Amino acid sequence: MHHFKTYKFITLILCLSIGQAAAEWTHPELKGVKLQTGDLIMQRSLMPEMAALQEVFEGPSCPHAGLFYEHNGEGYVFHQMTTGIKRERFIDRLKESNEFYVFRLNPKIQANLLLKETYKLEKGLKGYDAKFDRDGPDGFYYCLEIISLAYTRSGHPDPFPRSLSLNNPLIKAMSMKFKIGPLIFGGEVFANENYTMILHHEETRPYQESGESEIYAHFGRVMRKQMEQGQDFKLNQMEDLRRLGSQYVTEYKHYITVEVVNLERKPGGKRALRDPVVKQQIKDKVFAKMDQKYFNITPPQNLSLL
Repeated sequence: MHHFKTYKFITLILCLSIGQAAAEWTHPELKGVKLQTGDLIMQRSLMPEMAALQEVFEGPSCPHAGLFYEHNGEGYVFHQMTTGIKRERFIDRLKESNEFYVFRLNPKIQANLLLKETYKLEKGLKGYDAKFDRDGPDGFYYCLEIISLAYTRSGHPDPFPRSLSLNNPLIKAMSMKFKIGPLIFGGEVFANENYTMILHHEETRPYQESGESEIYAHFGRVMRKQMEQGQDFKLNQMEDLRRLGSQYVTEYKHYITVEVVNLERKPGGKRALRDPVVKQQIKDKVFAKMDQKYFNITPPQNLSLL
């Protein structure tokens, strides 16, 4: 009972401080844009596997969403992680993102109703929705799903309507295959007339230089093409897709190492490795080997595989 009263008190204080008018907040990273309580934050994280999802879903998409709100002069983000719901400072959340977008609902949002709903969802949270099923049991949510519910249950338009999710043929096919409610992939809001993009922020972070994002992106492109052609990968849930991508990347890096070591042992091999053309030839060779193993794609005749 004491826990419930605490929730009611916090909700009341936040809503009184916000009122009907959405408070504004800004930061140097925002290029002069003033955020308002109720703005939708769409993020691409620093994890290189996000490059695969971008290619699989084709077109604009963001795998993580949060809800911005201002409180006592500070900007915060409400969002769902695998470990639970977080309410963290906006500037701290930026450190975990390589790229983010800010969308604003039109017409004006009812900030107090939206904030009340986030606390109802937080109070009723039972766990993370690892199946990514928006029609799954109440209390189990993934990041995009809980933001969708915060808007709709407070009487606002859904940023990720089902109709827009199903406009993506691959999303439709995957949702049917995994037997889940239409998968939210984060691209819906880009085509949603109820929401306007007010900011796009992008910067280069270390993972883009590690090489893994390039491998994941290649994996995603080939995966999408093969799915569109009807290839069955015997995947039962989204987690299987993530594991397959991780396995692909690990094996790719292993075979790259094998190729490099073998070339280094040959006369002039170390010098040859400084040639960008030779490096690209090695990449092409290993990608061809991996695509043959994982996707049953016949390699080009001019490539001699390991």
